[in-house]
Amino acid sequence: MIENFIIHRVLKKAGATEASIKTREEVLNVSVEVEDLVRDILNVYNSKSARAYGIFNPDTENYPFSKYVKSYLSDQALFVKFTHNSMVRLQNRIKDATLATGGYIAFIHYKTEMKNYVMVVMLNDKGGTAIDEATLEVNKTMHLDLDKLHFAARLNVTDWETDTSSKYLSFIKGRGTEGISKYFREFLGCDEFTESKRLTEKLVQAVKDFGDAKNLLEEDKQALKKLCFDYCEKKRKSREPVLLDELANHVWEIVPNEFLEFVNDEKYQLTSGFEPHAGSLRRLYRFSGKEKGLTISFDSELLGKRVHYDKAKQTLTINGLPQDLKQELDDIHADSTTET
Repeated sequence: MIENFIIHRVLKKAGATEASIKTREEVLNVSVEVEDLVRDILNVYNSKSARAYGIFNPDTENYPFSKYVKSYLSDQALFVKFTHNSMVRLQNRIKDATLATGGYIAFIHYKTEMKNYVMVVMLNDKGGTAIDEATLEVNKTMHLDLDKLHFAARLNVTDWETDTSSKYLSFIKGRGTEGISKYFREFLGCDEFTESKRLTEKLVQAVKDFGDAKNLLEEDKQALKKLCFDYCEKKRKSREPVLLDELANHVWEIVPNEFLEFVNDEKYQLTSGFEPHAGSLRRLYRFSGKEKGLTISFDSELLGKRVHYDKAKQTLTINGLPQDLKQELDDIHADSTTET
């Protein structure tokens, strides 16, 4: 349910060192067009697997966005004031980002059955027909370029109010914007910035290292990786964060703390509360098949490297056989040559 919604605009040309803002003085009515726009924004946001997480910087003098939000949440009549203050803050930050350009800034406060959220989204349109430049109203004909969502941040208010140590801030950015995203994070006061892709890769490595450190048999290592994959994949599909203590209980239930202490080693730099990255998770997966005396099994990360699949010919090409298999084949070949 949409509680409050408003759109402002920041105007800046790439290369310029000045920026200006255009603001509305009242919230937008929650029309069908607004509902459609918010639904589309959330669909795009929720579809992004590579997401960053963090918390607010405690220095509210230099990073006052969290202070503005808190004031608004204590008195929802202050929504417009909250967004105006935020726009001034954004204007000051974007001036220092030479390559940055402006856009429409949507502030959204909405609730689900279980959670309370505040979002800030930067949008561009296709030809100026989605948002009226004069009134900052949402038009009926939607042409917003949501596939190229520039920046978007979402504050999980529920988590923020109940557990300030959790990663209650999430953040995405459009392609090609990595070099200019710093100003947007500073505008939000986002601290402890982490990326889901990097953290998922670290987790995958930690799970493999744990199996080696425990001297597990190969089948037990594969079982461990599958348990981790199943847990993370379930979390990814439900758009929930990976919780390391929960994962430990799932994959190493005999002594969960043993696994938890291992993956919490500083060399992995893992933190609880990140959303798993689909592509990185596949490194935990193992392809296998068995039929009429033939068994084939290999880690997914070898596909396209040592193992090549030709879909048209239905064949696998393996480069670099395991040494023990190679030795067996060489011995058999030598024996057959001698008999001939």
